[in-house]
Order: sequence, then structure tokens, then C-alpha cells
Amino acid sequence: PSYLLWLLMLFGILGNDGVSVALLVLAVGLACWIWLPGGRADVIALWRSQRVLIIFYELLFAVALVVWAVVRAYDPNIAGTEKPMEFAFLNSILRSPQFPPVDPWLAGYSISYYYFGYIMVAALTHLSGIASSVAFNLALALLFALAVGGAFSLGYNLASGVRRARQTETETGVPQLPPGGPVLAGLLTSVFLVLLGNLEGLIEVLNSRGMLGQDLWKWVHIKDLPAPYVSPTGFPNDNWWWWRASRVVGDFDPPTGPTVDYTINEFPFFSFNLGDLHPHVLALPFGLLAVALCLNLWRCDEQLDIDWLRRRWHEFAVVALALGALGFLNPWDLPTYLGLFIVTFLLRGLRRGGFTFVHLGQTVALGLLMLVAALLLYFPFYIGFSSQA
Repeated sequence: PSYLLWLLMLFGILGNDGVSVALLVLAVGLACWIWLPGGRADVIALWRSQRVLIIFYELLFAVALVVWAVVRAYDPNIAGTEKPMEFAFLNSILRSPQFPPVDPWLAGYSISYYYFGYIMVAALTHLSGIASSVAFNLALALLFALAVGGAFSLGYNLASGVRRARQTETETGVPQLPPGGPVLAGLLTSVFLVLLGNLEGLIEVLNSRGMLGQDLWKWVHIKDLPAPYVSPTGFPNDNWWWWRASRVVGDFDPPTGPTVDYTINEFPFFSFNLGDLHPHVLALPFGLLAVALCLNLWRCDEQLDIDWLRRRWHEFAVVALALGALGFLNPWDLPTYLGLFIVTFLLRGLRRGGFTFVHLGQTVALGLLMLVAALLLYFPFYIGFSSQA
């Protein structure tokens, strides 16, 4: 619906309001239900065979949504870092009579940024009718819950695939996964992806208890990390100590000398804790969607070649739509996940028939066609984009 809203508003066909969003949601849902007759039977069969898992997944999503909404409620201010810029983009999109949306700072110009994620948030804001300031924080809770659910789904399905593979090898003595193993794998995937970070937090705690030592303190060379000290609480006494977890990779001149620069290494929990509604956060659930599509292609029974594209053009269109959306959401994700799709095509062919130059050529052709389709689907954005640099 967000893609259609953007496209139709570019041509002045729809208005920028909740009615337009509601009509698009209904239209897309109805088209999906009618267009694929076999899909209805598959959905019903899936519910009958997997309803316990589906209910569990929905509960997991709901719990993650509520938990992070409560966390945001303790710090809902849209101030500091890049939040004002992101809030300005959201409000500008909500108020624009047509797309591309107007630049909130420079009258007469459109937003010079990759703003697809903000269109999605704006669409939900229109649909719900809530204030944009509330929608900003609820969007962060929604992205957190979507990331938890996407990670769980990937972990569960990967572990289920391992279980099915091992069931065919029982005569070789390969140990089986324990009962509930796929569910546990899914939950651990969510925890590892969304809640855990790097070792900087542990280093901070050791440092605040005087346990790090001068030599190790110098060796880790973390930006602005104070010399070892003893905190009365046993924990870091600096309110911004957690910020340093995103500045752990540095460039030194010479290697043992002063720091020249630090890269920014945000990980999901840092970003959710910071609360910036930035493109790399908005794109996170869609990156997981791309990985899920790769897993789906890996498990399909057909050879992935040009003939597959002709037979399954609708599946190819879904992949191109998702891949192109990543380019509009957060441009550096486009080459990253395009590479993942190409590797999937390549390894899938090697698994089925071994290496041949024909298969290599087919893989290159599929990758190029996927890139072209992804760019063409979002072509109006690229021709109207002017880099601030």
C-alpha cells in the first residue's frame, strides 16, 4: 500500500489522507485474496496445521510491541541527535498535498533524502488518526516488534530445515534437535539480533569497578572511555556511557598513538535505545524480509534460472519490489541484499548441479535483471533525487 500511495500521489491520482490509505489497504488485500486462487486454500491449510505456532508468533509480536512502547514512554522526547530532522520529514510528508514531499527547510524544493520509510510511518499515522509525535514513538515500538518477529521467523525456519534434513539421516546416527528446538532457535535469534550488542558494556562495568587495568584500558582504546575507576554503584556513572558502544572501531596514527577518527558501528539495540527513526532502523524489518525471501528461494524445488523467471515472474516481481524498497529505504542496503540474492542463486545452482559456466552466466543474468527491475520500480525517486553532497 505504501508503494502504491507514493506512486499514485506522484501522478496526482490520490490524496494524502487516511481515506486513500484505507482504500489502498483494502484494494491490496482483496487483490491478494482473489488473484491467487490457490493462495486461499494454502492460507486455510496453514492455519489448520500451524495455528498454535501462528498464535505464539502473534503473541510474541504483541509482547515486543507493548514492551518497547513502555520503554519509549520513559523517554518520548523528540529532541537531540537526529530526531528533529526525522520528525520534520514525517510532518512534511503528512502535510504535502502531493509527492515528492516538500523539503521542511527549503521552500519550493522536495526532500533530498531517501524517505520511503517515513512514507510508511505517515501512512499508518493517517490511518490511525493519532498525532505525529505519538506516531513517531509508536513507529519505533513497531519496528522493534517487527525485528523481533522477523528474526524469530528466520531462526525457526532455519532450525526446522535442519530438523527435516536430519530426519532423513537418522540411520547415520546424526543427533536430532530436541523437542521445541526450532522455537528455541527462533527466540535465541531474536535475542541475539535485537537485544544483544558488543562487549563494550562489559568493558564499561569492569572499568567502573577498577577491574579493567591500565594496560587493557589502553589496549581497547575506546573513545572517551575514562581511566579505570571505582564507581559507588558498581556501574558506570556517566549517563552517556552507552553511547561509546557505537564507537569501538577506531583509526590510530600511529597504531599506538592518538585516535584520528572513529567509525559509527550502531547495532540494533543501540539504535532502538537511542530512539532515532533513521533509515537504517526503518529498513531493518525489510532487510529481514529480504533474508526470508532468499531462504524461500534456497528451498524451492525448481532450478533458479531464466526459465524460472518466466514461469514464476510474480515471485520475481515480489523479490524486485522488496529489493527496490531497500534502495529507497536505506540505499546501502540495496547492493548488500542484491549480493545476498546473487549468492543464493549461485549456491543453489552449485548444490543442484555443480559449477558450470552456463549456470554462472544464468546467475549473473538473474542478478542484473533483478537490479534493473528494482531500480525501474522506484525510478521516479532516483530521477528526482539530488544528493546533498
